[in-house]
Amino acid sequence: RLKVEEERTTMSQRGVGIATLPNQVHAESLERDFELNIMVLGESGLGKSTLINAMFNANIYVNDDDASNRSLSLGGTPTVQRSIVGLTEKGVNLRLGIVDYPGFASSLDNTDSWTPILETLDHAFENYLDEEARINRESIVDYRLHACLYFIAPTGRGLKKLDLEVLKLIHQKVNVILVIGKADALTASECEAMKAQVREDVEAHGIELFTVPQDDEDDSTIAQPFAVCASTGLITSAGKKVRGRTYPWGLVEVDNDKHSDFTRLRDFLLRTHTQELIDTTCQRHYERFRTEKLLEVTSGPSADGDEASILTRIEQEKEMHLKKLQKMESDMEQVFAQKVRDKEHKLADMETQRAQQLEDMRQDLIRQQRDLDRQKLEWEREKQELQLQAAQAAKTKKK
Repeated sequence: RLKVEEERTTMSQRGVGIATLPNQVHAESLERDFELNIMVLGESGLGKSTLINAMFNANIYVNDDDASNRSLSLGGTPTVQRSIVGLTEKGVNLRLGIVDYPGFASSLDNTDSWTPILETLDHAFENYLDEEARINRESIVDYRLHACLYFIAPTGRGLKKLDLEVLKLIHQKVNVILVIGKADALTASECEAMKAQVREDVEAHGIELFTVPQDDEDDSTIAQPFAVCASTGLITSAGKKVRGRTYPWGLVEVDNDKHSDFTRLRDFLLRTHTQELIDTTCQRHYERFRTEKLLEVTSGPSADGDEASILTRIEQEKEMHLKKLQKMESDMEQVFAQKVRDKEHKLADMETQRAQQLEDMRQDLIRQQRDLDRQKLEWEREKQELQLQAAQAAKTKKK
């Protein structure tokens, strides 16, 4: 009995192994790549590409963000620019996706300029939902947007009407993080006043920004919006090489919290709340989209206004899918047939061209043969004339 009690005491001291679960999860997480997708949204000329390159200390992507390259168009929708890079830090691999919209808010008429933005968000959710419905789900690539860095022009005032319209449309589809670009254009008092005005506008219009739990660090250090000044160039400050910008009135250090919120934003996005961004995207935004889609399938109204049964909806979806496949097959057959016809026409043209070349060569040979025959006749005639002249000369000599 004493031996059994000693063994129980030893086991209670050593534990059963539950405490090692975090270590197991950590070891397993290092074996796979992490995924983080960021949407960069805002007017041109606010330093979006510079901020991304400075934040990850790498040339992630090159974007014509310089004000000298901007042009004001009459209308149209912005294009979508995607960049995917792989980053490694201390054995941790990250697949980083950046989605940008060059030309956003650069038209005289920006009506419906947010359409491609909403399409990108919904398409990412739809693609992930389709991948989850597959039998083999081991190789799902997550293209869902985990954060949206929405850049605000440093006007010293609040949000513009276009900003409010776009934010009200996307705030329930993606984690929104407000950023005042090129904040070094504002004085310290102007910057604080603009931050306060932006917060009032956000609250007045019911826009939900990405927030952290109340038990996290002091909200004053991570409150939105972030006023940033980004640069990838080096300057000399107090005898040290630092990233920053030089102005006639002084220096702006990118990594100095007194000059810019760049470090706070980078830590907020990459060091302290990355997993919360991913979890919020999965558990809130994606689940909302997934629920709406499933409700459309299971309880959507039929053509005659009655509630369609689940089996009927499934059959309808199946029929639509089959029609889509048939259309794709028909289109592929038409494309293939057109390519075959083009190839046949090309071969026929090549054959005709070859036949023409052969005919030209034959006619040329005939002309050459005629020239040779004519030259031969002339040579024979000259020969006969020479022979006749020689015979006449011989007769004259004998006489």
